Amino acid sequence: MKYLIDGKHIYAQKINGALWFHVDGKTYKHVDESQIASASSAEVNVDFIKAPMPGKIIKVSVKSDSQVKTGDVLVIMEAMKMEYKLKAGRDGIVVIHCKEDDAVSLGQDLVTFNEDN
Repeated sequence: MKYLIDGKHIYAQKINGALWFHVDGKTYKHVDESQIASASSAEVNVDFIKAPMPGKIIKVSVKSDSQVKTGDVLVIMEAMKMEYKLKAGRDGIVVIHCKEDDAVSLGQDLVTFNEDN
């Protein structure tokens, strides 16, 4: 669904029971405020990159088994007429699960880090 609130376009989608919002180039998951206190930093995972929204892969900058550094751009995807650079959250060896021109869905695995590094 698409909404216009205070002059901003906001896109909302319910997937697997979770409500996701996309605004100003960022994607957010609705969190019940009662769950915030119990959320732990362990839930933030830099061992993979998932598609932040449905879109199309326009460039894959590395190959599987490549060594990458934190902040390296690994995949560029297009969604809602914008480009999103998906970057490595840590140093390591990556496994690529997508290729250029792939259509991807929200939450789809795009890159994982090899567990041996």
